[in-house]
Amino acid sequence: MLRSHRTHTGNLGWAFETKGDWDSAIREYREAIRLSSRWAGALNNLADVLNDKGDHDGAIAEAREALRLDPSLAGAHVNIGNALDEKGDHDGAIAEFREAIRLTPDYPTAHNNLGWALQKKSDWDGAAAEYREAIRLVPDYPYAHSGLGEVLEHNGDENGALEEYRKASELSPNNPAFRSAYERLLQKSKN
Repeated sequence: MLRSHRTHTGNLGWAFETKGDWDSAIREYREAIRLSSRWAGALNNLADVLNDKGDHDGAIAEAREALRLDPSLAGAHVNIGNALDEKGDHDGAIAEFREAIRLTPDYPTAHNNLGWALQKKSDWDGAAAEYREAIRLVPDYPYAHSGLGEVLEHNGDENGALEEYRKASELSPNNPAFRSAYERLLQKSKN
């Protein structure tokens, strides 16, 4: 019965997380962890929500605890990387994303987020390679298309950038940043 209740609260946490109800998700993940303190997945999910809520130090602490319980949990490295990136530690974030990729080479989010962190360090070629790998793994990954568009635009390939921005805005039509980047560059190309 305990495992069933633990799983139920973990599932509730996930349901609240997908709806953006961070406080309820945190409550349910904490309850799942209380019922089973060795559940690395719940700790990692809690870290993800804490990152979304802006508690990056809390996210790092929970993800590190998840890794203590399960060192193979690549998602925990991504959560730590995301938190470090938000805190401005791009080198630390890059190291975490690379560790996630070492553990799970076909992890599209890790490749995309590594691309973003490399882009912040002006490693344009490295960022492009990571975005392309994320797109190879998940061809309809709008954030990777947008990131690659930014890199291509920076490198002077406006046609390539326009195509990537178009793909991102088609894949995620409700994202105003994707649409804006596409329309801005389209207008520029007409002038």
